[in-house]
Amino acid sequence: METIEIREARAQDAEALLAYVKRIGGESDNLTFDGNGFPITVEQEQHFLDNVHSDPGSIHLIALKDGKIIADGSLSGFPRRMSHRAGLGISVVRDEWNHGIGSMLMERLIGFAKESGIELINLEVRADNDSAIHLYEKYGFRSIGTSPAYFKIGGQYFDFVLMVLDLRADRYAVRSLTEELSIRPLQYQDINAATIDRWIEEGWEWGKPISHDDYVKAQKGEWDVLLTPTKPVPHEWLGDLRGKKVLGLASGGGQQMPIFAALGADCTVLDYSSKQIASERMVAEREGYQIRIIQGDMTRPLPFEDEEFDLVFHPVSNCYVEEVRPIWKECFRVLKPGGYLISGTDHYINYIVDAEEKQIINTLPFNPLRNPEQMEQLAKEDAGVQFSHSLEEQIGGQLEAGFTLLDLYEDTNGEGRLHALNIPTFLAMRSQKPVC
Repeated sequence: METIEIREARAQDAEALLAYVKRIGGESDNLTFDGNGFPITVEQEQHFLDNVHSDPGSIHLIALKDGKIIADGSLSGFPRRMSHRAGLGISVVRDEWNHGIGSMLMERLIGFAKESGIELINLEVRADNDSAIHLYEKYGFRSIGTSPAYFKIGGQYFDFVLMVLDLRADRYAVRSLTEELSIRPLQYQDINAATIDRWIEEGWEWGKPISHDDYVKAQKGEWDVLLTPTKPVPHEWLGDLRGKKVLGLASGGGQQMPIFAALGADCTVLDYSSKQIASERMVAEREGYQIRIIQGDMTRPLPFEDEEFDLVFHPVSNCYVEEVRPIWKECFRVLKPGGYLISGTDHYINYIVDAEEKQIINTLPFNPLRNPEQMEQLAKEDAGVQFSHSLEEQIGGQLEAGFTLLDLYEDTNGEGRLHALNIPTFLAMRSQKPVC
């Protein structure tokens, strides 16, 4: 039986690693390879390995057979940022698939993570790589969403599954994702995602992507974006976006992110509506820009590193979420010091009146999960599952998360009796994560 050696990669392995990376990149079987992220020279590879060795929360392993690299696995940790999170990647040359090499690397990497105090590990795996997904599930990883293809590998687009392992649970043998979904009751998030998809098919205003002409105008400096129904966001709230990393949180649909891309931003969008995601991808392909597109649920921990973004743009969507404070905390976590949260929220007034906006009929908070009558109202209005939120939750929640509120404005529904009476029902806020 041939012996497999697994050890840490060294600077002298740089040339062999570079050849290995090119090989697996051509085969398109690297679980995290995006065609751009790896060093392209021996010197850069050596520098990369030196950085890995200098970080106490990172490790890069290689598996060798007959002196040749046949697999590698890495853990990029961020304990010095006090996040206790890490990103994981494993790749195996095609000839060695299903030989248990991935499991050997996985056990070493998870053991290292535990010793290093890492609590959460995230990864991306190609959606068509069933064996890899099964391997990760075996060790406790859970799917938290799908990242539809936003780049090509070997001339072809591939979707990716986003997965997270919570080491605080300290468990290995778990149910498969399929088994878990089969016993999990339908969640309100599932209902809302399906409802929004149907609204888009029916011509929903917030599901219509911008035109090519609008994109070209934005490139020339002629643009506006909305957080709330009628008032454009002040341009000074956004500043110069060239080179800035922007997260569009629940901002799919091809409306705001294409504008930001036209202005030079490096954009990522997360949304749980498949139709909104499809529109986002369509505009990006039509206009020829790169964007990271992730289909996921913002009520769960965001699949991003600490301090990854300069700006989080979050249009009105908290009305579809029961608890907003955890979202503000996640926004704070993923923003760089000095970064901005630009958010649109509801005022809760819409939830106390009837459909004609003439009578006050509901108590607050409006929570259909706790009030069957309110759920019946939503069902009659085909409104999905919505929730009211107090200003304590919306503004106070941001302050509790650590944000500094810099500016705000109010807005109306844009139609209906409350709008005709000029009664504000929405709030837009510009908040900042302090530098220190």
